[in-house]
Amino acid sequence: MTTLITPTPISGFPEHLPEIRMIEQKLLDTIRRNYELAWFASIETPAVERTEVLTSKWADDKEIYSVWRLLEEDESIEDKLALHFDLTVPMARYVAQKYNDLTFPFRRYAIQKVWRGERAQGWRYKEFYQADIDIIGDETLPISADVEILTTINNVLADLDVGKYTIHINNRKIIVGFVESLWVDKSLVWDVIRIIDKMPKIGELEVRKSLSKKLELTSEVIDQAIVFCQIAQKGNIAVLKYLDWIDNPEVQYGLIELKKVYEQAISLGMSDDTIMLDPSIARWLGYYTGTIYETFLDGHEWLGSICSGGRYDNLASYFTEKQLPGVGVSIGVSRLLSRLIQIGKYNTNRQTPSEILVTKLQSEYENQYLSILWELRKAGIPSEIYLDGSVKIGKQLGYANKKWIPYSIVAGWNKITKWEVQLKHMYTGEKEQVSIVDITNRVKELLTQSIK
Repeated sequence: MTTLITPTPISGFPEHLPEIRMIEQKLLDTIRRNYELAWFASIETPAVERTEVLTSKWADDKEIYSVWRLLEEDESIEDKLALHFDLTVPMARYVAQKYNDLTFPFRRYAIQKVWRGERAQGWRYKEFYQADIDIIGDETLPISADVEILTTINNVLADLDVGKYTIHINNRKIIVGFVESLWVDKSLVWDVIRIIDKMPKIGELEVRKSLSKKLELTSEVIDQAIVFCQIAQKGNIAVLKYLDWIDNPEVQYGLIELKKVYEQAISLGMSDDTIMLDPSIARWLGYYTGTIYETFLDGHEWLGSICSGGRYDNLASYFTEKQLPGVGVSIGVSRLLSRLIQIGKYNTNRQTPSEILVTKLQSEYENQYLSILWELRKAGIPSEIYLDGSVKIGKQLGYANKKWIPYSIVAGWNKITKWEVQLKHMYTGEKEQVSIVDITNRVKELLTQSIK
């Protein structure tokens, strides 16, 4: 007798029902469309990389999943492999390896799954989709590339209809230069930055306590740090004026870049109330050197950033001696999906892409029903037919209701002989008689109205 294996979910590895997977697919399609609209080319790197590649830069070894054959006996195999934990390091390896075949600036996007061995909780997964874009330069890369990244992400979020959002922008030079201008010991610069970066999460009082007790900073220095953290709340113009008064060359150089990104983004159609110049954000990945981005859903900032990234001078330095500066961002698609569902942004009732169900009222007219189905599909309307014609019509319509299919077609001999069908609006119960010749146009009209 076969021993059954009890099917149990694996924590951190999502396995969605069709209604959630449909929404995820729409997110992915929308992101892909907007990336390509901005002339980013698709690449896909393998799910696995050599372990030495993944551990070459800024990775937490404890979060990396190793890969080996179940019955592999030779532990001295040359290639130790692991699942990639992001799409950026594989991209750096890819660009270095294919340098002679690429045209620079190289604009790429990648939408793939990644794996991280972190604690699964809430919307944090061990396996999830990321959607990245990057622009890589050869030796140099103009600041206008930072603007392209910013406006592309803005277009993606607007098209996804996620609600109101704010993209926080800073320049890494500004926050580093500011802390240095406080005459803080160089060994403490990043400790100060790490604390003030937590202001939105822990609040002003805890920041003051940490700067005072842990780092023993004076009250005057702490006051300046608090003003720096809170200036973004006074608006973008106030931020630019405030930064202009800081007497530090690193701050001023970063300010020049920040101004260019801000002004050019407005010229490319971004709304000023979508951008927040925020000197306090730092981004903790060590390779960022210039512009940095973090994006939050307004009113749901507690969910964390839904899209982050920035500028890096030479991410590929472990793979080539060539200078390859770049800028990019990443959308954690799976996490974004969970957050949008959590706040009720999407309808999770639809279990199928079908917009219309063709029922079978009388078996002798099955060929006619199939012809109607063919005409609907030929017109590009997602459609399905109830397979078992022996089932009563009430059960067939119940099937449509359960799957939230918005329309159904019912036709018996009294309709078919007149070349008519009954079109039923499943959500309202409304019925209308439509000519078989006109059915595709009528359904298209109804679907267009529902989109509006």
